[in-house]
Amino acid sequence: MLEKKIRLHVTAAVQRKDNTERDILRLALSEIERESSKKDLTEEQKENIIRKLIKSNVSTLEFMDDSNDGRDILLREIDALKVLLPKEMTKEDVLAFINGYNVELIDNNVGRSVGMVMKAMKENNIVADGKLVKQVITEMFDG
Repeated sequence: MLEKKIRLHVTAAVQRKDNTERDILRLALSEIERESSKKDLTEEQKENIIRKLIKSNVSTLEFMDDSNDGRDILLREIDALKVLLPKEMTKEDVLAFINGYNVELIDNNVGRSVGMVMKAMKENNIVADGKLVKQVITEMFDG
């Protein structure tokens, strides 16, 4: 399913003559196909390949100064890849999940509480950034 979505985005990028988007999407597709040739991948594993590409670009950005021309290209690549992933949860979404699913938090143990929440999210096929979950739980304990 993700491969089909990527191919559609590649076609659109080609039609718009957007070489940056076309190239990063082709790279993502080739990475997924390469890993799929070794073993069958779940959609989540395919999404993780996309996340690794994004993380790589973000890491590269950290070492560039603001005047570098490559910075704009990396930002466009990140945007093109993020469109392929499910929407990330906001702070409010995480709080609503914790309250709505009655996830049991361990008093004053942020680490174990984050683990409980992340486990519950995984069981419900929900994706959230672990750092954001930790921030929300820390605020709950402090507040």
